[in-house]
Amino acid sequence: MLYLTRRSLRRGRGVSLIIVLIMLAVMGLVSAAAMRSATTNEMVARNVRYQLLAQQQAEAALRYCEGQLLLPVQERVASLREITPSSLDPPTGWTLLTSWSGQGAAAANLASLPNDLPGPSSLPQVAPQCLVERRPWSTGEAYLVTARGYSANYSRDSQGYTSAGMVSWLQMELLVQAADASALASRVVKDRLWSRVVNPPF
Repeated sequence: MLYLTRRSLRRGRGVSLIIVLIMLAVMGLVSAAAMRSATTNEMVARNVRYQLLAQQQAEAALRYCEGQLLLPVQERVASLREITPSSLDPPTGWTLLTSWSGQGAAAANLASLPNDLPGPSSLPQVAPQCLVERRPWSTGEAYLVTARGYSANYSRDSQGYTSAGMVSWLQMELLVQAADASALASRVVKDRLWSRVVNPPF
């Protein structure tokens, strides 16, 4: 009888050990899953933040270019003074990588947001840019303005393609007219239409 009792105790201890090991394994798996979920959520939140910062930069570039186009021609930045109408309607210069790297015909009307202007926090290493292309319009001046904003962690390779970070693309169709008949007159906005470039060309 004593032998059976000792044998039962040994068996009970063995079962308890197995149960404890299973519980430890389950707790380890749950902890690992919780850490993985927290890490994933942090990465998602960081990417959303970078995307929002890039969009703020693109919006700032759009506002900057619009402000420049409303000034008298002689008061604008040099790259936005002489804008010849595009042979295509709508213009397609903004779809070319060379336009954003300072090459090609459309690159002549590329402007970068000056560093001394107020803008969003966490400024990126690459200043937001806007590319202006003139469209045919008989009663005034029509422009297609494309802006690119970059996140603080943005970088690109030697060919100009994005290698890290976020890029936000925005466009605006802007119709302006001279405030009066004077050649030195500023412009007033007749209409504007903002849109997001859902499928960037590169």
